[in-house]
Amino acid sequence: DLKLKKTQWLLKGVVKGIVNLRNTDFTKKPILALGININDNSSGLENYEEYILGWYFDKNNKIIKILINEKFAKTTDVPIFVIVNSVSNNQFDFEKTVDKTITNTINSVRQVIYQYKINYRYERDSRSEYSYKLVYRYKNGTYQLGGRKTLIRKIHKRDIGKMFYNDFNIWQLQYVQNLSAINLVTFEYDWWASGKPVVTFGGIAVKCKMKYLHEYYQRLYIPINQNVTISNSKGYIKGKTVKSYEKYCRNYMFFVSWWNNN
Repeated sequence: DLKLKKTQWLLKGVVKGIVNLRNTDFTKKPILALGININDNSSGLENYEEYILGWYFDKNNKIIKILINEKFAKTTDVPIFVIVNSVSNNQFDFEKTVDKTITNTINSVRQVIYQYKINYRYERDSRSEYSYKLVYRYKNGTYQLGGRKTLIRKIHKRDIGKMFYNDFNIWQLQYVQNLSAINLVTFEYDWWASGKPVVTFGGIAVKCKMKYLHEYYQRLYIPINQNVTISNSKGYIKGKTVKSYEKYCRNYMFFVSWWNNN
């Protein structure tokens, strides 16, 4: 009984997720992996960034170790079970009536992230995958979750605390009509992790693939035609709305400057 209780305690808050569920062949012997990045700073592991350690039985039922990355997980049909920590999602509001008004009409505005930094490392690897997920908020009061995560930058450990300046276009906004604002979460992406809820403006929760629930950086609410700055202990970010012609003006001025100097 004592052994059983210890096992139940150890498994509390832990889940075995299949990371390649869409292309899994369940007739094959599975791989069991731990949701922890191996330390690529260790001797001999410098080229194994974003890898996790797994085990499987070969044809002779001998246990074999294997290193797994996201590319392998997406292409193999061998079931990969990853042991990760989990949280209950029952208390979070993920879905409402949505307005999927996505057309091929290009809007005259776009939103960009143009200044950012992170002050923490949540990775053992040399680079942190600073990423975002978003929510489209429509003028009629409905919203739509913005799909998969988008990588902003892989930030090297020596660049923690460094400010980056570049216009990073927020995904697909130029094709979404009737927007009033967006909610945006930046976080440390772990490809093997389960989705952890991050509550954004209006109580809308966004599932982000993070090892732990706290591994997000900023939560932004960006109304159309407004600029937003978030500064906290985890980092700094600026988002803004720009007219499409602003981009073309900058390109034109660059061309004029280049022409005059050559």
